[in-house]
Amino acid sequence: MQNNGNKALNLPSLIAVLFTLIAAYHLGNALVGKSLYRPQHLGTALEYAHTPINLLKPVIWGFNANETPTLQELPVWQAAAGLVFKILGSTWYGWANLVSLIFFATALWPFFQLARQYVGQRAAWWTLAFFLAQPLIVIYAGRAATDGFCLVVVIWFLFFADRMIQTGQLRWWLPLVLFACLGAVSKLPFFMVAGLVAVSMLIVKRERSLRLWALLAGAGAVAAVVFMGWSHYCDSMAALAEYPYTELRLSRNPFMVWWFFGDLQMRLSPGIWIKGSWRFLDATLGSLPFAVILLAALIRPETGSRSSGCWPLF
Repeated sequence: MQNNGNKALNLPSLIAVLFTLIAAYHLGNALVGKSLYRPQHLGTALEYAHTPINLLKPVIWGFNANETPTLQELPVWQAAAGLVFKILGSTWYGWANLVSLIFFATALWPFFQLARQYVGQRAAWWTLAFFLAQPLIVIYAGRAATDGFCLVVVIWFLFFADRMIQTGQLRWWLPLVLFACLGAVSKLPFFMVAGLVAVSMLIVKRERSLRLWALLAGAGAVAAVVFMGWSHYCDSMAALAEYPYTELRLSRNPFMVWWFFGDLQMRLSPGIWIKGSWRFLDATLGSLPFAVILLAALIRPETGSRSSGCWPLF
């Protein structure tokens, strides 16, 4: 008779332990005065703590000579952190870390649902476990910055995209558009990757319905219009700042365009792709030898599940 040592691992408990360790890491660092944060994001939250919260006029004290609003992404995370500072009457940086952890926690359920849709329930638990064990995710989850929040927005976007694709129901389109727009004005590179993943969902499903393709394209088009409007507004605010030595607006300085977007020669450079691939594998897997796991999933996906090989790419 076999003993209980062979019983299956309690995966939900493992997820709870991993998330608890992540929270303890960030809050513990904050308690000893070593909070993880990005100055440009936390700076706006601290300014909101002492001034009215205005999403259209985020100011980082000392960033511009004339205190002109400094707009990059739509400052939703900054506003949330600033509101917590106001309510608690304290600007302890750990509160900002806690805000990031709460935002991040809301993405675990849709992430699990996406994984379950494509690889089954037990594999979905393992997917969530490996997700929480990634070094980059450990940092994003609780750092006082917008990165984790932007990741949350992307996961919810993919969840609603999957619901629309699987059910064909129009009611999923409105929340899809909402998170598409929020993703575009929060961190465009994240949203562009999410858009490619959404397209891959349609391809994996072998969807031939022009209606679903049009709905997904429509969501992207609305997000593009919102992004263009936001970029124009940001540019107009940047024009009010004092730049005595150099012009930093994209529309006026070709060098700034190259700085942010590069050129075709740089994008086709093998060195860029090698370095990017190395950083991706190191950040997501923690150790280059673990890349074997990713390669095995792509080369030999689970029998009977033609989509399981695509899941590691998500």
